[in-house]
Amino acid sequence: MKRSFTDFKTNWKSTVLGILTLVVTLLVSFGVITSDQSLVMNQNLSGIVEAVSAIIVGVTAILNIFKFKDE
Repeated sequence: MKRSFTDFKTNWKSTVLGILTLVVTLLVSFGVITSDQSLVMNQNLSGIVEAVSAIIVGVTAILNIFKFKDE
């Protein structure tokens, strides 16, 4: 089954959050951070991903305003 680019466009936040959660889990497993720190880190990373998503939507909207051509 081949995935299309539109699949990634609609699911990119879940993919990024999954990868970041995996990295945090590995850091806890190797003893680099504690489990309490991992909870806070996951919450902060989720907020950052949501903020990046909002920025991307805002920039896209602004670009589409200027890209629109009157006929």
